[in-house]
Amino acid sequence: MNAEYRPLQTGQVKFGPFDIAYALYSHGDVLKVVDPPNATKKMLVLADTIGHDPSRGKELSDFLDAAISQGWGVTGNLAEEQLKLSRMVPEGTNYGGAPFSYTQFENDKISTTGNVGGLTIVRNTGRVEEIPLMAAILDFYENNPIPLRERQYEPQLRNGEILFLRTDGVDEGIADSRFTSSLGIEHGGFEDLGRAIRSIPDGSSVRMRYQREADELLKTVLQKNRYKSAHGIVDSIIDELGEYFIPKTEVRDDASLVIVKRAR
Repeated sequence: MNAEYRPLQTGQVKFGPFDIAYALYSHGDVLKVVDPPNATKKMLVLADTIGHDPSRGKELSDFLDAAISQGWGVTGNLAEEQLKLSRMVPEGTNYGGAPFSYTQFENDKISTTGNVGGLTIVRNTGRVEEIPLMAAILDFYENNPIPLRERQYEPQLRNGEILFLRTDGVDEGIADSRFTSSLGIEHGGFEDLGRAIRSIPDGSSVRMRYQREADELLKTVLQKNRYKSAHGIVDSIIDELGEYFIPKTEVRDDASLVIVKRAR
């Protein structure tokens, strides 16, 4: 697949027993791998800036690069690092309200704050677990009534098991492309989606059905390809479902996905 309207970023990294692969079709989504030499803790950050605007994505990327260069992300526990980063956000930025997913790795332990588009685990048996823990807003921690330690999850992955992270452009892209196509409307963006919803009785409920089906399609692809490498699973998701979520116009949402697989 090609990403005519978004730069494609792909990569792989290994943190201890975990193999990680990712693909971003994005202007505004930002992914950073925090892996300084000799650090026990490692970090993966996935953020979804509002409006899939290239300038917002670049501004956030530059901010994270500066924070990482100052040693952010690998000295404290996950809650401490979240709070530290939120206090570093300059006033008047275009990315302060961005949902952030933080996943910290230490030896064979993972801690995660949830995810912009959902947190999914695939077990060796093929059972899929959906964890209802969503990403938090970057600069909202100081006044958040929910303590940070209660906003994180420590998935216990056995050899061969998978953690799937993504931004909402993946699920929504699959759902909305299939929904609008069923009505003969090409999904170019929110105006086309709105036209599709208004074109039939109870259009919002029908769209919700397609959103549930999108979740099932992703689960099926993950289950079927769970024996592959992290990189192979990312490729399979793109090959089987990418026609729906890879942005084909400037007004379509960014789409980013990450596979973490325990390899030993």
